[in-house]
Amino acid sequence: MRYVVAYTVRYEMNTLVSFLVSFQAVEFMRQGKSPTEAASLALRKIAKYYPKYIGGLVVVNKDGEFGWFRLICCPYLY
Repeated sequence: MRYVVAYTVRYEMNTLVSFLVSFQAVEFMRQGKSPTEAASLALRKIAKYYPKYIGGLVVVNKDGEFGWFRLICCPYLY
């Protein structure tokens, strides 16, 4: 089974890499999660340790279904 994962970064690429979010998203999809659920679960692990983190994850499975999730530190960004 093939999966495709991409991620968007604003400032903190090292955080995404250190948490292996793309790997985690693929593993969540292997467990039967949808692309949106996989993105959410992968990024929430970062939020647990870095509550002010800003970033997003786009996940696409082999059938072309896609999902995304983003983390924003505050509701109003200027």
